Amino acid sequence: KTAEDTFDLIGDKTAPTVTVSIPSSDESNTGLNAVNVTNFRFEGTTTDGTGTGVSNIYYQITTSAAKPAENDANWRTSIGGTLASWNFSEAFKAKGAQGSGDEEGTYYLHVFAKDKAGNSSYEKTITRKFDVDLSYPTVTISAKDTDDSTISATSTKDKGLYFTYKASDTNGLAANQPVITIEKDGTALANTAYTVASGKITLVSATDGAYKVKVSAKDVVGKTTEQTAEIRLDTSAPVITVTTPTDTDLSSWFTTGSIRFEGTATDASAVSELEYSTDGTTWHKATGTSNWYFTITP
Repeated sequence: KTAEDTFDLIGDKTAPTVTVSIPSSDESNTGLNAVNVTNFRFEGTTTDGTGTGVSNIYYQITTSAAKPAENDANWRTSIGGTLASWNFSEAFKAKGAQGSGDEEGTYYLHVFAKDKAGNSSYEKTITRKFDVDLSYPTVTISAKDTDDSTISATSTKDKGLYFTYKASDTNGLAANQPVITIEKDGTALANTAYTVASGKITLVSATDGAYKVKVSAKDVVGKTTEQTAEIRLDTSAPVITVTTPTDTDLSSWFTTGSIRFEGTATDASAVSELEYSTDGTTWHKATGTSNWYFTITP
């Protein structure tokens, strides 16, 4: 009696080939292209050609560009999709935020695979650098008077006006940030014309004019936020001109029952209202501002 059995023997000494499509390169998700969502999906493919077939895909996300040792206990194998076309998602959060996920920063994805014959692509581990930056910097700026009250108007007569600002970013600001620039009447002021200390911008010997203060903040991946405050310092009173009646008219007698006065008023920060009085005690509001008029009946 004879018994026979047959089996196929596959000679496989070649490791699987791994590709990472997301991130596709070190530049695709770094700098201004940084990951900006709290749940990011990584994708790639794996093939073993005519070999025994892929058995596992191994990946880690670290803060070091150096790949971990092959026997490191932190390699993960849980993926979505298939071994041939795999994916997985990672949670991220702002620095200091509560909850699960990796905080904003710079990371490295490392991926390799093994086939059913035990061949490993560890020596050709794919490493991709990526940044996580969830938001742009936050910048605020306000104009203040000598009483430390916020100036909500577009002009002030307070020579002691100053500005306060704040600039922050959950992922951190770049070096030498924020940058402050000041213009007066459209011309940039030298940095000797103002001082900056502890979030306060103080003008040195401020004179009348239109001031524009800009605070620009750039974070560690290059995202920039700018805010401006514009205000006019106006310490001069408006200039009033009476056009009707003329000086000649005022030197003669009026025969009508009422007299109409007309004129103009100019000011660097605009005239808000014009008032008149016939006795120096009681004041009345005229009609108009830059061009005004009123009528009195003697």
